[in-house]
Amino acid sequence: MGNREIVERSGATRARVETAAQDVRHAWRSLTTSRAYWIWVVASLAIGMAVTIAGLAVLNALVFLPFPEVTDQQRLARVSLLRNCGRPDCWTRMSTPHDYEIIRDGLAGVQGIAAYTIGDIAVGLPDARSLRGVLASSNYFDVLGVRPALGRTFHANDAAARADIAVIAHALWVREFDADPAVIGRTIRVADRFVQIVGVAPARFIGIDRPRPSGARRMGVGRSPDVWLPMWLADDVLPLAVAEPRRQERDFQLVGRLRDEVDLPQLQAEAAALARGLAASTGQESTGARAEVLRVWRVNPRTWPLSIVVIMPIPILVLAIACVNAANLMLARASRRQRELAIRLAIGAGRGRLIRQLLMESSFLALLATAVALPLAWWGLRIAANPWNVDVPVDMTVLTLTVMTAAATTIAFGLAPAVRVTAQHPANTLGPVAARSDAVPGQSRMRRALVVAQVALSLALLASGSQLISTVRSEAMSAGTAADRLLIARFDLEPLKLPPVETENFYEQLAARASRMPGVEAVGVARHTAVWTFGEGSGPASFIVWRPADGREDGHMVTGGFAGGDLFDAVGLRILQGRRFTDAERHSRPRVAIVNETAARALDAPAIGSIVRLAPRGGNYNSAIELHIVGVVEAAVDPRLEKGDAPAARIYLPSPIQPEPALALYLRTSVEPAALVRPLRELVSQIGPRVPILELGSLADFNERSFETQLWLARAAAVLGAIGLLLATAGLYGVASYLVGLRSRELAIRMALGAAPRTILAMVVGQSMRVAVIGFLVGGGAAVAVSRWIQSEYHGVVGIDAGAFGSAIGLFIIAMFVASAVPAARASRLDPVENLRDA
Repeated sequence: MGNREIVERSGATRARVETAAQDVRHAWRSLTTSRAYWIWVVASLAIGMAVTIAGLAVLNALVFLPFPEVTDQQRLARVSLLRNCGRPDCWTRMSTPHDYEIIRDGLAGVQGIAAYTIGDIAVGLPDARSLRGVLASSNYFDVLGVRPALGRTFHANDAAARADIAVIAHALWVREFDADPAVIGRTIRVADRFVQIVGVAPARFIGIDRPRPSGARRMGVGRSPDVWLPMWLADDVLPLAVAEPRRQERDFQLVGRLRDEVDLPQLQAEAAALARGLAASTGQESTGARAEVLRVWRVNPRTWPLSIVVIMPIPILVLAIACVNAANLMLARASRRQRELAIRLAIGAGRGRLIRQLLMESSFLALLATAVALPLAWWGLRIAANPWNVDVPVDMTVLTLTVMTAAATTIAFGLAPAVRVTAQHPANTLGPVAARSDAVPGQSRMRRALVVAQVALSLALLASGSQLISTVRSEAMSAGTAADRLLIARFDLEPLKLPPVETENFYEQLAARASRMPGVEAVGVARHTAVWTFGEGSGPASFIVWRPADGREDGHMVTGGFAGGDLFDAVGLRILQGRRFTDAERHSRPRVAIVNETAARALDAPAIGSIVRLAPRGGNYNSAIELHIVGVVEAAVDPRLEKGDAPAARIYLPSPIQPEPALALYLRTSVEPAALVRPLRELVSQIGPRVPILELGSLADFNERSFETQLWLARAAAVLGAIGLLLATAGLYGVASYLVGLRSRELAIRMALGAAPRTILAMVVGQSMRVAVIGFLVGGGAAVAVSRWIQSEYHGVVGIDAGAFGSAIGLFIIAMFVASAVPAARASRLDPVENLRDA
C-alpha cells in the first residue's frame, strides 16, 4: 500500500468521524430547541421500556437465573427412576429410599448424590404451626455447595448417630427468634419429637425447586422451605404418601453433582444401565427399566418458549404502543421541519445523511428513555409483589437485553418517520402551493394510522386484561355455598402419631363444638380434596371403583371419600335423587354411598340401588367392599383454566373405611369467614394443643391461591392496558397540539372569514375523535376476536364483560376527547390578525 493510499484512507476516516460528530452536535442542538417535544417522547418511551424491562427481569428470574446460594449449578443433575403406571405409554418419576441407595452406590459419574422430599410438618414454636419442611440426606447441603449463615449443616456422622437435628431458614430465624445467634443449640418440637437447631441457612436459599405461587401445593412444591430435617426423621414427622398402587413407599427426589470429566449424556447412559440391571435383578423389568437425568433448572429448557409466550407479549405490546406514540410525535415534529429539510435537500444534502441525523436524534431520545426506564422498572419491581416469592433483580442479562431493546426501539420509532419526511421532493415542499397547504388532514395518513394503532392496541389490551380477571374470578365459583361464605380449615394428624381413636375423637369434637359457634350454619368434615381439588389432582384422595359389569382389571379411579357431619349442607350441594346418610350408617362400616351426577352417569345401571365395589388406592378387587348407591348429589365444578370435560366423578361414604388422619373442616357461615378465624384457632388449640392448622381460609381464598399466577398476570394485563391508555392519550394530545400548530394559518383564515370559535373547536375535536373512533372499532374487533379464541381454547372462560368493556370504551372516549379538546380550545382562541401577520 502506497503512502498516497494511506493518506487518502486516513483522510476518509477523519471525514467520517467529523461527519458523525457533526451529526451528533446537530441532533443535540435540534433536541435542545424543542424541550416539550423530547420530554413527551422520552416520557412515553421510558414508560414502555420500563414495562418491558420489568417483563424481561421477571422472565429472567423465573426461567434463567440459577437458584440462590447454590454453587456451580450447571454441574448438578436430577436423577430419577421411571416406573410404569400399568400402561405402555405411562411412566411416573419416583425414587424410593431403596432406589436412592442403589443409585448412590452405583453411579460413578457423580461426586455425590443427595435425596430429599418436601411436605408440611407440625412444629411447636411453642404454639402449633404448619411449616414447610425438607427431609434430606446428610450430604444434601454439601452436594448443593451451600454454606450456612450460622452454625453448621448436616454431617455424615449425624446419619450414623441418627441425630434429631434441624437447620432452619434465615427468614424463620429472623421472624421467630429475632435473629438471635444463641438459637444454635435450642430445641423445637417437630411432630412428636424434639430436635436441636444446629444451623441457619443462607438468607436467599430456597432449595432447588422452582417456586410456585404461594398457595400452590401441587407435587410437594410451593412456598420456600422453613426448616430442613435429616431424612431418617421422615417417617416420624412427615405423612407417608401413597406413591404407587400396590406399593407404600416414600418418594424422594435425587440430585447429584457431576464429576469434572463426566457430561450429562454419559451420566444418562450410566443411569439407564443401572436401571436395567436393577429391573433384571428384581424380575420387574416393566416397573423400573428406565432412568431419566435432567439438568437442574428453574424451568425445563423445553418449556422456555412457553414461558416466554406467557410472560412477554403484554410488555411488548405496551412498548409497541409507546413506540407508535413516539413515532407519531416525531412524524408531527418532522412535518413542522419539512421546510428546513427541503432546503437542506435542495442545497445538496443527501437523503441518507438526513435519515442518519434523524436517527441520531432518535438514538439520543432512546438513551434518555433507557436512563429513565431503568430506575422506573426497578422501583416498579420493588412495589409490585409477585406470587412467586422470589427476587427479581435487574442484572447484566437484563441490562444487555435492555440495550438491545433500546436499539430496536430507536429503529422502530425513528426510521419510519425519517424515511417518510425525507421522501418528499424539495419542490413539493418549497413551492407556493406547499406554503399554503400547511398540514391538511388528508395529507396525514400515517399520523392517523399511528393514532389508530395506539388506540386499538390499548383498548384490546385493557379489554383482554379485564376479561382474564373476570374469567379467573368466575372459575373460582362453583355450585353450592358462595365462596366467600365457606370457611375451610385443613389438618393432618399423622405426624403426631396419635392413636386412631384419638384422631377420630378430635374431629368429632371439633365438628360438634364448631357447629355451636356464632355465625356457623352448617359443619362438614371430609378430605381436603373431597369436593374440590384446587388444582392438586386426585392424589391420595383416590379410590378404585368397579361397576356391576366391570371385570377385576377394569376398575376406575374416582375421588371423594368420607363425608362427615353435614358436609353437603355445608358446601351447598343438593341431593338430586335418593336420600342422605342416616345416623346409624355414620357409626358403622360403610355399606352405602352417595355419588355425584358425573359418577351416576358413568354407572351402567340406574344410580339409585346400584351396587359397586370400592377399594382405597393401592387396593385390589378382592379387598374391595360392596356399597349400595342411596343418593345422587350435585356435582361441584373444579376451578381450572384449561380445556376440560364434565366435573370429576365423586363417591362419598358415611364413615371412613380406614383411619383418616388428614381431613378438612368445612364451615358455612352467615358472617364474613374472617370473623371466625380467631375463634376457630382458639377452639383447635383447646381440643388439640399440638395440632397445627395447615391451611385456613375461605373457599374464595383457596380458589384465588390456585389461580394466583393467572390472576396476577390478568391484573398486570389490565394495569398495562391502563398504561397503554395513558400513552395513547398523551400521544393524541401531543399530535393534536402539533397539528394545531401546523394548521395555525388555515385556522386563522377560517376565523378571519367568519368561523365562530365553537366551530373551530368542533372541527378540530371532530377530526381527532374520528381517528379515535376508528381505533375503538379496530381495537374492539381485535378484543372480541381474541376473546372468542381464548374461549375456544380454555375451559370455562367467560366472554368480555359488557359493562367492563363499555366502561373501558367510555374511559377512552373521555380521555381522547380531553386530549383533543385542550389544543382545540387553544386554537379557537387564536387571534387571526396576529396569526396571519406572523405566518
